[in-house]
Amino acid sequence: SGVVIPYYNPTGEVVIEKRRTALSAKKGSLWPKGSRLIAYGQERLADARLSGVLVLAEGESDAWTLWFHGIPTLGIPGAGAAGTLELNHLEGIEKLYVIHEPDSGGAKFVGGVVARLQKLGWSGEAFEVLFSNKSKDPNDLHRLDPEGFARSNDGYRRDAFYRFNQSFQHFFDSSAKIDTKFA
Repeated sequence: SGVVIPYYNPTGEVVIEKRRTALSAKKGSLWPKGSRLIAYGQERLADARLSGVLVLAEGESDAWTLWFHGIPTLGIPGAGAAGTLELNHLEGIEKLYVIHEPDSGGAKFVGGVVARLQKLGWSGEAFEVLFSNKSKDPNDLHRLDPEGFARSNDGYRRDAFYRFNQSFQHFFDSSAKIDTKFA
């Protein structure tokens, strides 16, 4: 029982199907034996390239929430899976926002992403978006205010980065720029 979550490549072909048997990924995520982990949402990277902005989130469900609100996102399948991020995922991306959940997994995720960016030699701007215990991730933020999650001040702007910025401004205010000028 459970649901099957298809993972696509950038051209939209199914590469792998993951099975989820519980609400929490830690309690029920099953990868096909012998398959390697890959990033989730690669088929949507063209949207990110249009805006030059990409959010990296841990897992599929945060990606679903951010996509629902029109925010370009790539899901990394676990706190320790930053190695699934590839340089071709970042082509055309000028700003990268890395979600930092308020647990040890969040710190591991951000540290892994920074190390991966260094290994890849990516030199765009990256920002760490710190979440709190009140709303630990984009899903919690959505549950707190689904109607206002990505509402712009004027109600008419459809620019995804503008909406993302408005939704997460209080997180940006306490977030730190990640140094991507690696020696």
